[in-house]
Amino acid sequence: MSARPAEETEDIGRELAQWLCEVGHRVPATEPGARPESPEELLRYLAELAGRPLRSREDIHRYFTELHAERLAAIRALERRRLWRESLLIALLATAYLQFYFLDIHLEIAKLPRVVPMVMEPSPAGTG
Repeated sequence: MSARPAEETEDIGRELAQWLCEVGHRVPATEPGARPESPEELLRYLAELAGRPLRSREDIHRYFTELHAERLAAIRALERRRLWRESLLIALLATAYLQFYFLDIHLEIAKLPRVVPMVMEPSPAGTG
């Protein structure tokens, strides 16, 4: 009986090897009618996305430079917002701590026994 599972394992191994071999030789399926696009078509598509004509290297370079500048501006704005947010949170934390501290001090003062000043009665005019 022990020989039977070994044979099944070998069969599964062979089937797996055969399947892997077939998969390795397959050509990826493409959409029917799909063809590689020419550089002109790609440039036309890029010009459509840009919303302006891209006819020279300078136009393309200028477009990508502007995209890069916009991206940097967005990153700077995000960093600025993060800095403001973190600063505000630190200020709120400091305010909360100080408020707790002063409230604690006021409670400690309130718990102190009251000192009633001893009022000295004026002595009668002849004694003293």
